[in-house]
Order: sequence, then structure tokens, then C-alpha cells
Amino acid sequence: MLSHGQILLRQPMLAAIATRHARGFTSTRLAPSTNSESDQVELGQVSIVDLAKVAFQHELDKPNYTKLPRLAHNLDRVLFNPGVHQLQDTRTKVYNFDPWLKAIPSMDEFDHDKLRPFVKPSEDATLHKKARKMNAKYAGSTSSLTGLLSQLYFLISGWRPVSTQMLSQRFTKLPTHFTRGSRFPASVYLRYKANRDIYTVDADKVFDEDENILQILGRPMEKFLTLPKVQFKKFLKASKSGKETDREVYTYNRIGSLLMRSQLDCYDPRLPGKAFDLKTRATIAIRLLLSDLSDATGYEIKRSKGVLESFEREYYDLIRAAFLKYNMQARIGGMDGIFVAYHNTRKLFGFEYIPLEEIDRCIFGSTRKARDYFLYCVRLLNILFDTIAQKYPKQTTLVSFENRRNRSSMLIYVEAIPQGQDNSRLTLENDLVVVPESTEVTMYKVDQYQSQHSIALDEVQPDRAETIHAEYRIEELDISPADKRDRYRAFRQRQHEWFDDNAERRDAKAAGFAEELLVQMDDDDTPNTFKALLKEISARHALQAKDDVEPAVKEVWWPRHRVSSPAHK
Repeated sequence: MLSHGQILLRQPMLAAIATRHARGFTSTRLAPSTNSESDQVELGQVSIVDLAKVAFQHELDKPNYTKLPRLAHNLDRVLFNPGVHQLQDTRTKVYNFDPWLKAIPSMDEFDHDKLRPFVKPSEDATLHKKARKMNAKYAGSTSSLTGLLSQLYFLISGWRPVSTQMLSQRFTKLPTHFTRGSRFPASVYLRYKANRDIYTVDADKVFDEDENILQILGRPMEKFLTLPKVQFKKFLKASKSGKETDREVYTYNRIGSLLMRSQLDCYDPRLPGKAFDLKTRATIAIRLLLSDLSDATGYEIKRSKGVLESFEREYYDLIRAAFLKYNMQARIGGMDGIFVAYHNTRKLFGFEYIPLEEIDRCIFGSTRKARDYFLYCVRLLNILFDTIAQKYPKQTTLVSFENRRNRSSMLIYVEAIPQGQDNSRLTLENDLVVVPESTEVTMYKVDQYQSQHSIALDEVQPDRAETIHAEYRIEELDISPADKRDRYRAFRQRQHEWFDDNAERRDAKAAGFAEELLVQMDDDDTPNTFKALLKEISARHALQAKDDVEPAVKEVWWPRHRVSSPAHK
């Protein structure tokens, strides 16, 4: 069964689209952003719309920015001076900011109960009211939507690599594809709310219920950077102060039928976009060795450039692992950029403000392309949600998107949640995923094709007025219920084992990277001791294993179904 979404296209292509529609395709063209007007034209079941016009018709509900916190400790200087700002100069040992910032308070000292808990979209009454007021059918948050949007970008872009051209030559031979962590298949609950007749989008946390120290550290670090010393100390266990009373500040962004809630962290009235996001970035050693922080905290950032122990290394990892997510979050919230604090959970090393335009160049090549890709992903997500809601009207479902590297298709798994239940009945037995036989699963395949006029997939090109032309087809797979459950179980098993640190796979990678790493390290990059060098090489091997090796699970995939892309003149 084929499903046709709306066509976003310029009017001169009507004849070609009529042909493609008859062949089972839904074609979408992203034209360079302009202010030109184009009338909507009806052609049977096909709606023709100028995407450039749609891009400026979405509804953005901005808050009162003055209610947001501002950076403390003179950190606002970082916002207006590009590049990394070291907390303490490594050569002279002179502090550029308050020395109090260097030592991060222990998580045992911080009273997490004084912080407001995160409110899921399904439990946010204000979000539900906004959805009805803004005529939205679906409502989610950045945390529940960015994973889905990232999967759609991988599909649309054909797994195009990122750009590391702004980094030093040492990084030219290092990978430019997205890390395994950023490619994690996304699962969300599409929860039906009968009292508002809307669907809310909650992230599925079944495989990551236990927060690690980096997740726990995020909120306290925000307070650490935005509050004066006296006020921050009120959040420590030693203080008798009560819980915080200020409400979270959100932006609400509706595109099509989807309302997106974005929490805002900080603002400065001098920035073009006013608000910005706060991000704390742990060193490569911390991220890889979370199970043994005593060793990982010995790794420090000591220089600006270099493959290891440098701010440049952390920026390189940000590009591959986090910039796509940061970009989606900033666009949903209408933010100006992100403020990054580099640390190793014990010490802060420096700060950097990265405008949204800079992230755009690293991932998409330009702000124009970034904006168009974002709008295309959101529009396609609208269509997919509509497809699922039509299949399961007024019912809660668990929806999963899975892309595999170098594939031109994406699988969607939809688990129907029975009436009266809130969550999936999936369980783990002896570390194996079990899906009950009574579970109803629907599977869709989304085929994506790039035309000869599309952006080259082997590089992120400079800004230029060009067209992104793509075709997609959504097809419900006609296979037996038992087969669908088996494939769904195999997919959930892959999710469960996605971040497993398999020693055998890691060791297999080790030999191949040791020589490469040593060659790239010049005298300035060489650590002080041979022991430190060995530790860093081990960390490098672990990084490659975690980032580049798929889980060792028997692959279950649909048969290849090749459809030739129509020729374009």
C-alpha cells in the first residue's frame, strides 16, 4: 500500500509531477529560499506549494526573553569574541575568568531535588492548550523530536559527510561521517490525548532509564554558569534553601500540524537571536571511559590545536556527534547559537560561543541549505505522522525510525499500544528483547532518491543558490504478522546493544589505528609520559569501535526493492 503526501514544488513542474504521482512517487523540491510568491494549485489529490513561502508561514510563539537567566562571572565576553576562551592560560597560568569556576562542585554536593523536573510533552497541560490554540495535531519537545528529524536528514541527504575544512591538517585523514551515537535509531510514543484530540510525542526511554554522570551534570552546570556564587550555593545540600520557583521558559514553534516545544536556557539582548543554548561538553576520555572516571579525569585539555588534549579535538567530535542535534534544537527554538563549556567533570578548561551559522556550515554547507533541509525534514515528519494516525486513529503507538549507513531507504516500525495501556509490553529476559505474540506491528519503508540536480553527496559544498530535489515513497510492507514481530524484535535488540562496549570488536580495531595515530602526533602533540600515550591510544581505539562498528546482531532487513528515479531535465 502506497501513501502519498503533499507535494512541495514550483508550478512549472506540474506535468512532470503528474507523471511521477501516477507511478507511486511523492516528489518534493526545495527551492533556494526567496521571497517570491506562488499560488497553490490543486491537481487531483496532489497539493502544489512553494516551500519558500511555507517556510515563512509557520507560527512561532516567542516568550519574554527577560525572564531568562544571563551568563554570570563575566562569561558574556565569550559571546562576542570568536574562538575558545581558556579559563586559565596554560602558558602563564593567569586566569581569564573567576578562578572559582575551575573546580566543578561534586554531584554529591548538589541537591538535585531543588531543581524542577523535566515535564514530558504528554504531561504538559500548557503544551496541550497551545496545540489546540495553534491548530496543531501533534505536539512534542526538542528532546523527543530531534532524534526523528536526524534520522530523516540522514535519509534525505544520503548520509552526506560533515565538513572539517576549518580544522588543521592533522584531521584531514580522520572520519567525516556521523558517529554511532548520533545515528542511534529513534523511538517515540505518539500518545493520543482524547481531551484535546491531539497526539503528543514522548521519547522512549526503555533502554536508557539509568542516567549517566554527564546527563546528571547538565542541569547543575547551567546553574553554575548563570548564577552568582551566593545564589548557586543555595542549590547545594549544605544550604537550607527551598526548591526553585521560577518556571521554565519555552518557545513554541508550529510547522504544518506539528507543534514543537523548545526550552530556552539563556539570553543576551545584544545577540541577533537573543536566546541561546547552554551545552557542557566532557572531554573525549570522559565520554569513552564513563565506567572508570578515576582514569578519565586525568585527561585534560592543554592546547588549542592537535589530535589529542586539545580544544580542536573536542570541536571535531562535536561536529560529528552533536552539531546536527544542536542545529535542530536551535532552529526549533529560534535560538542564536550555543554556548559550550569544556570540562572533565572535575575541572572547567574553557568556553566557546558557536553561532548557528557556524554549525550550518559544518553540517549543511550554508544557512540557506540548513533552513531548507530542516523544513523538509519537519514537513516529511508531518506526512509520516499523518500516515500513522490514519492507520491507528485516536490510538497510542510506539514509533521507531531506523536508518542504516549507506542505505537509500528507512524502516519505520509502529507498535500499536492497546487501549487502556500506556506503554509497550516489550520486556528483557537474559538481556534479550521479548515481544509478546499479541503485539500488533506495522512496518513502513520510505524510499528516498536524489536527482542529478541534487547536492553532491561526497562533500558539504559552499553556499550557492541551488535546488535540493528529492523523491520519496512511503510503502506499508505486506508481510505476515509473525514476520513483522520478528523484525521488530531484532530491531529493538539492535537498539538495546547499540552502545555495548564489545571488547573483541574494539581490539580488532586497535591495530589499524595505532600507527595512524602515532604518525599524526608531532612533537607538540606527544603527551608527557609514555603511560599517558598508551591511555590515549586506548581511548582512540575505543572511540573508533563505539563510533564505527555496528552491533554484532544478526541483521534482519527487508528485501531490496529497486525503483528507478525518474529522469529530470
